[in-house]
Amino acid sequence: ERHKVGEEATQFLQQQYELFLRLSDQYSQFILEHEVDLILILEDFRSVYVERKITLDYSPNLKTCRVRVLDREDFYTQIMIVLENLANNAFEAGASDFRLNLFLEANLLRLEIRDNGPGIPEAIITDLSSVRDYTLEHGGTGLLSSRDTCIALGIGFEAIRVVDGAGSQINLEFSIYQV
Repeated sequence: ERHKVGEEATQFLQQQYELFLRLSDQYSQFILEHEVDLILILEDFRSVYVERKITLDYSPNLKTCRVRVLDREDFYTQIMIVLENLANNAFEAGASDFRLNLFLEANLLRLEIRDNGPGIPEAIITDLSSVRDYTLEHGGTGLLSSRDTCIALGIGFEAIRVVDGAGSQINLEFSIYQV
């Protein structure tokens, strides 16, 4: 009797172990299908603008920064549109330098986007930081759509007028998972 109970317990544990392995494999596959490496996306973005001065700086210990996303292709497309919009705004306003600084801050991956153009007018920064809809009264809708796209993707968005000189700064904050 005791021997039969031991065999049943062993068989049960073996089944549970096999189930755990299957679930673990499926979870790992799911994670791989729902994450992107932000550094690779930024490198792709920089390669689009080879004729312009775009600098990408990140700490050497940031070899890979994986960001969890719902849909990899959609995220890639949308974040590229945001970056291109911000770069085009900067260059059209007269900037000659566009910098992407990527670093870890607590549990967040922060992307500081800076340029040396004339800066974002204070009225637009006020509109961007308010909950109400942005109007064409202070300019186009590019920054608003970038902000809204980031919010839809779960990315923090903050626009700052650089006071220590010309230019502007946009901060994007990503929740990250490093492996």
